[in-house]
Amino acid sequence: FGQGSQGSLPQSFFGMNVWLLMAGFTACFAGDVLLPDGGMVKPLSVEQMSAMHGHLDGDADGKASHDEVMHFWTLTRRSMAKKAAPDLMEKMDLDKDGKVSLDDLFGDEIFQKADPGSQALEQQLYHEGQKFMLADENNDHYLDETEVSSFFFPDSHDGIQEHMASRLLELEDLDNDGQLTQSEFLNEKNDRSWEDFKALDADSNGRLDKAELVAWESGTHHAAKMVRQLIATADQNGDSHISKSELEEAREAVAATPAHEHLEDWARHHEL
Repeated sequence: FGQGSQGSLPQSFFGMNVWLLMAGFTACFAGDVLLPDGGMVKPLSVEQMSAMHGHLDGDADGKASHDEVMHFWTLTRRSMAKKAAPDLMEKMDLDKDGKVSLDDLFGDEIFQKADPGSQALEQQLYHEGQKFMLADENNDHYLDETEVSSFFFPDSHDGIQEHMASRLLELEDLDNDGQLTQSEFLNEKNDRSWEDFKALDADSNGRLDKAELVAWESGTHHAAKMVRQLIATADQNGDSHISKSELEEAREAVAATPAHEHLEDWARHHEL
């Protein structure tokens, strides 16, 4: 490297490599959005957002409302459940007879690894059995593709949603009054907030009954919160709706919110 270098590399060599490293780093993450936790996420493209708006805007008036986005969420969840059914059948049909029985479900490793003498396991098996009977709409003691999707995607089946709300009351209603108080709902084991409780408490009586808890168990409460955040992020003119141009322009801002994961799932499912 020349006299006087004493075996060291010239500073220009290091400078060039640092520059190349930074250029490569920038190219790799060009267009990505930095998340609050330090992670990076790639927003949906303008074309994807444009196509997404066509799905969200149910009445095709150019503006997607909260109700329209919620309706799209419901339809897409059910469509995703139906699409997943064949793979679920393949995985859960342990005896390969083309249908899923309770024996198949209870043969899953999650139950096999549990303590057979556990009261918690006994209660869980009973709970799963109740879900099975609700999903088994033709009462033949087996689940077909439609029924198995209801079992594994309970938010697509009204009866199972109600059963899960009853189960939540059974587990957490400490005073056995058929409702959850704020302290019962906001226990340290669960990711719940006062805002969640207030939003679920439709009659504002300070307690959550089974009908109100269905919104929690079905995922509707979480979806509604996500949709409100999506609209608040994208809505530029304050009309509580999202136009196509607003959704396109907000794609990077949306990518930094929890709504982005839902939009990614929707885009993947609808092949946008």
